Amino acid sequence: MNSAKRTALMIISLTLWGLVGCRDQSTEIAREAADRQARQSEIIAQTAQGASENARRLVEEESRARRDLILAQGKLQEERNRLLENWSELELSRQAAIERQRRWAATETVGASLAAALTALLALGICWRVMAGQGSSAIDVEAACWLFEHEASCDARTRRLASNTSIDTPDLTTISGELS
Repeated sequence: MNSAKRTALMIISLTLWGLVGCRDQSTEIAREAADRQARQSEIIAQTAQGASENARRLVEEESRARRDLILAQGKLQEERNRLLENWSELELSRQAAIERQRRWAATETVGASLAAALTALLALGICWRVMAGQGSSAIDVEAACWLFEHEASCDARTRRLASNTSIDTPDLTTISGELS
């Protein structure tokens, strides 16, 4: 039985040695796993901290970008308002210029019509005087023709006549008085 005791002791020893040896390997494996887990936890913590820092920076940049956008929109609205005011002023100025042109054209048309009417009346008056026989001399007829041609051909003098300014024309009464 010695040999059976020996065999039993050897089996027990080998089992104990195996258990002790296995425990050392499992402890070492557990330690390595714990170290890896700790490193992974540190990396995850650093990543989480970096992510939170990046998220904070992103929020700050987005906030800054929104403020800049709001300021730009305000400036744009001010510029639009200023352009609308300038456009309104320009439109009023344009309408006033059109109204001035209309009035000027109407005044010019009335002035030209009045000058033409006065010229026609003057011509009729001269013709009536000549035909009525008041001082029917050859000089009166020549003076009347000269006066008619002079007034009809000179637009500037016709306008002056319409505005009651003096024109250097011979006076028919003085001419007929000198001839008599």
